[in-house]
Amino acid sequence: MVDNTRRSPRRGGAGRGRLRSVGPVGGNGAEHDSTAEFPAGGSEDAEEGGPAYLGEFRVRVPAVVSQLAMLRAVAETVLLTADFTLDVVTDVRVALDEVATALMLAADPGRELECELRYDARGAEVRVSLVSRTEDALEDDSFGRHIVAALTDWMEASCEPYDEGLGGYPVTVRFGRQRDVDEF
Repeated sequence: MVDNTRRSPRRGGAGRGRLRSVGPVGGNGAEHDSTAEFPAGGSEDAEEGGPAYLGEFRVRVPAVVSQLAMLRAVAETVLLTADFTLDVVTDVRVALDEVATALMLAADPGRELECELRYDARGAEVRVSLVSRTEDALEDDSFGRHIVAALTDWMEASCEPYDEGLGGYPVTVRFGRQRDVDEF
């Protein structure tokens, strides 16, 4: 496995539930099967001395742009419920929109996009992945990538080599945003 990971820093810096939704996608009549998981309690990282996540939400949707509004709404709801400021919520929502749009446009019909949002006392982390038809789903010099880098504290993107079994390039984009700290 070749890891083409690129990191872009910006500023300094229990049980499981399952939700399943089956129905039409947008107005095109196509069927979809969206699943979401939300573990209670921390993450596997907590056992290794890493951050213990207070919340985690995963959703898998068809890789079509009509799903963007739902992804934005989920991210906004989760972060507002977790007491993030409106500035942080907006930054994460816009960054997620840019990443998901770029990946969806690079996906073949019938592909799924997976999105995972985790948060803890320090901030939020988002991971978006899918199998792309191209290695350049989120190019280094793209305007969208610059937007994500400006709105987040860190970002990394990786593209695995072409996978014959999957019929494409597995692409993962991760980014994080720290909570705002009141200065008064």
